[in-house]
Amino acid sequence: PLDHPRPPVTTFRGDHVHFEIPAAIAEKLVALAQEHEATPFMILLAAYDALLYRYTGQDDISVGTPEAGRGRKELEPLIGFFINTLVIRSFIPEEKPFTDFLAQVRDTVRAVFEHRELPFERIVEEIQPERDLSRSPLFQTLFTFQNAPTGKVRVTDLTFEPVDVTTGTVKFDLTLTLGGGAEGFHGAFGYNVDLFERTSIERMVRHFLVLLEDIVEHPERPISRLNILPEDERRRVLVDWTPAPTPFPADKLVHQLVEEQAARTPDCPAVIQPASGDRPQRVLTYAKLDARANQLAHALIARGVGPEDVVGISMARSPEMLVAMLGILKAGAAYLPLDPHYPEERLRYMMEDAGVRVVISDQYSVFSVQYSVFSEQDGLNTENSTDAPPAELASAPAPGLEVVHLDELNTEHYPDEKPAISLHPENLAYVIYTSGSTGQPKGVEIAHRNLVNYVTGAAEAFGMTPDDRMLQFASISFDAAGEEIYPTLIRGGALVLRTDEMLSSPEIFLQKVDEWGVTVLDLPTAYWHQVAADAILHRLPLPPSLRLVIIGGER
Repeated sequence: PLDHPRPPVTTFRGDHVHFEIPAAIAEKLVALAQEHEATPFMILLAAYDALLYRYTGQDDISVGTPEAGRGRKELEPLIGFFINTLVIRSFIPEEKPFTDFLAQVRDTVRAVFEHRELPFERIVEEIQPERDLSRSPLFQTLFTFQNAPTGKVRVTDLTFEPVDVTTGTVKFDLTLTLGGGAEGFHGAFGYNVDLFERTSIERMVRHFLVLLEDIVEHPERPISRLNILPEDERRRVLVDWTPAPTPFPADKLVHQLVEEQAARTPDCPAVIQPASGDRPQRVLTYAKLDARANQLAHALIARGVGPEDVVGISMARSPEMLVAMLGILKAGAAYLPLDPHYPEERLRYMMEDAGVRVVISDQYSVFSVQYSVFSEQDGLNTENSTDAPPAELASAPAPGLEVVHLDELNTEHYPDEKPAISLHPENLAYVIYTSGSTGQPKGVEIAHRNLVNYVTGAAEAFGMTPDDRMLQFASISFDAAGEEIYPTLIRGGALVLRTDEMLSSPEIFLQKVDEWGVTVLDLPTAYWHQVAADAILHRLPLPPSLRLVIIGGER
């Protein structure tokens, strides 16, 4: 992970962070290497590979290393530049002991050095990797181990000794240079300052030292479980930055929380559907919402719906949609949103994949009245229905699928008390499908405990009260709808159902928010950008009732 975006053309501006590996750890590293027929170079390279794996998550890592190029005795006294660059590729065995990986690195290094005279340039020429001016080919990090003596050298009247020189340059993104032996290793991380901050490299040094210490103490551990965090950083991550869990009613179901709120504020508005066209405003109180959901739950139970069943919902945004969601939960089942605007093929796949036997629908849904299956006591007459399905849905749904049209179902025949259903917080609350952009859509199962944990936390974070009016903006096919609906209903606020007309322009949107006294908006980022930009451009004031805007779902 880089601290800064990679420039389009690589730069060589660099710096170094120097460090020491204590003699106690160095001695154990050398002993561990000897025990497994490896050299200090091999075990330190294996440790560096392990560090890179822990930072990147990549299990296929290539590291460059310079080789002196003086493998023949007759080349040793010659003056000249013989150095070649070798590439050592390692495959990290995530769940095998570090010692197994050390053996792999040992064998790979031996094989690579058998071909050390093959020029790096020739390898690049043969492989023909996709070239990129922002990085070097085949590897971007170099490992160098210097174990040749570098003490003082005296020649006649002159004494030569090595001096560290900072040139302000590096050749690669990251370079680890080590030297020394059992008496202690000294090292330096060289880094490209256009990619990394110095603090990041200093932290990497600490992680590397902790990793080396854990390797010598627990060489049998898999690389994925070796410790890299110093104690102070571990405490900061696990304790200081991680507040104690906030208690939540883990034994409750989400519809039970709504029931409890309905008992506290039965006459307060729970759902408001603003007037639109010829349709007048509709208001559903908490008492009415709860009673109607209970009646629907009894109707579903009479049809054999029970715990862990999945019931589809294909309805326009309306108070009945909320009744359907709560009624399914009260019946012990889970709901599956079926957006009427989705293609028929996707809807069929979702229903078959989730094992849906019953779909709750309305007159606006793609599910035609003619598909419904009702018994006589439901009192439904479809002979004169004029609600024809769209042409592309002229074929009947899957055999045995029952489509219950809530707006024509006589739920008044059923009790308005909550049904006696035994449920556990681990039971399903709803199933929601992914976009399917990378293949078939996948159904994600959300349990009551997960939902209760989230919505109680959201209600607390949003500061929801009975005075709030939340605009119900999102389709229930998106999880953002749950973020609007349940935090509002468990705190006694009112859900205001958005209309299509209000989306015709940002000006009308803000006008309606003002007219309806909305206090909280939960919007897609792009839509809020559009509203805010238009408000600035046309000097539109934000509604005075609005106290909170929640945006998310995208950058």
